[in-house]
Amino acid sequence: MNRHSFRWTGIAFGALFLSIAANWAVWEGDLLTGREMSYVISGILIVLGLLGVIATFRRPAPQSPTAETDSQVGTASTTEEIPEEEVTS
Repeated sequence: MNRHSFRWTGIAFGALFLSIAANWAVWEGDLLTGREMSYVISGILIVLGLLGVIATFRRPAPQSPTAETDSQVGTASTTEEIPEEEVTS
């Protein structure tokens, strides 16, 4: 299984759509007042900011080639041992 890079555009548009849908549902259903809504939005932005800071300091996984990958590419890495007699001459 290949590891792909994170797609920021997908998460950004998903969050935008979710926020618009949630805003519509809250105002239609009269679930929160304007002041309560400001607290909720502020809390969500703080959590997203903390997740961004954590993602910034997280190290990416090392890309180690595997034997399967090498054989697919056709660059199988083999090490040949040289006998000691040939090395010392």
